[in-house]
Amino acid sequence: MIILPKSNDTDLRQLLYDVQEGKIQLPEFQRDWTWDDNRIRGIIASLSQGYPMGAVMQLQYGNPDIKFKYRTITGVENKNVTPEYLVLDGQQRLTSIYQSTYSNQVVATKTDKGKSIKRFYYLDMNKCLDDNEDRLDAVISVPEDRKIKTNFDRDIIMDLSTRELEYQLKMFPINIIYDNTQLMQWNFGYMMYYKEDVNANDLLNRFQKEVVETILQYKLPVITLDKSTPREAVCKVFENVNTGGVPLTVFELVTATYATNEFDLRKDWEKCKKIIRAENETLRTDLLDGIDEINFLTSVTLYTSYKNKVNGKSGTISCKKKDVLNLPYESYLENRDAVLDGYKIAREFLLQNEYVF
Repeated sequence: MIILPKSNDTDLRQLLYDVQEGKIQLPEFQRDWTWDDNRIRGIIASLSQGYPMGAVMQLQYGNPDIKFKYRTITGVENKNVTPEYLVLDGQQRLTSIYQSTYSNQVVATKTDKGKSIKRFYYLDMNKCLDDNEDRLDAVISVPEDRKIKTNFDRDIIMDLSTRELEYQLKMFPINIIYDNTQLMQWNFGYMMYYKEDVNANDLLNRFQKEVVETILQYKLPVITLDKSTPREAVCKVFENVNTGGVPLTVFELVTATYATNEFDLRKDWEKCKKIIRAENETLRTDLLDGIDEINFLTSVTLYTSYKNKVNGKSGTISCKKKDVLNLPYESYLENRDAVLDGYKIAREFLLQNEYVF
């Protein structure tokens, strides 16, 4: 089957709104959001300059044959909503932008050394408009109390804990940019604070035109796979776009599918693994320790196709990747125990008849 994805430039504001409303979610097999403070600052800097940051790839939800379990993007309040799209690529960028610019909640991230921290983000208006400044240096990360401290937290070197202090230091809170009411109130408060200061108000006008408008008009390329895309293609696409991370396995994809039946395939595998490896038997060897979750799922698929053939059902005896991906949940439950018995017979044959330990 030929896959013809659609690509459209989409308003970032609309994407973030859809994330907030649960229209865009993640398939359960997606790994967690991991970006640290410096990477978040970097994506804000790129956004404020209108620099491209790569496309987002999403799968239209609704194929009755691909019932992935899903979850909201990190930072979004859990909603009992069926998604319209599932993000396959771009989770880290989309989550970072959502949390830092759209959500009012503090961002729970980490330092480049892995220490957990909580941060709000600001744009230094003066530095944003200074061509000699690196834009990354204009993105200021502050703790949850909005106070940057030194000398073991004894000395405060920057305090942004009130609107007046934000105005005084000309620091714009990036997480109000998509809230029209808060944005207007902040601008009005700034102008009232600097009513007699022409230069300060000129700075605000320039900042609005050159930075705020750049962010508000930002469009992100979105590649959409139709809901008719087969499961095997989804798996291959996910592997291709995530070459930098840990590759997605067939087992994880099937796990995500079975999860819609409130069944945890990974937990079930842990039980099956103990049986295959005879962990509770008197004679314990490492004879079958090489059998992993993918081998086991492949074995169940092979046995299921064999059984279907014997019973006169259509199809061939096969356990290719596409066959494993299409193994029905009901068939797994029906044939799992027979396959476990097969492994037990094989182990006993090797031990007792062939003396292979």
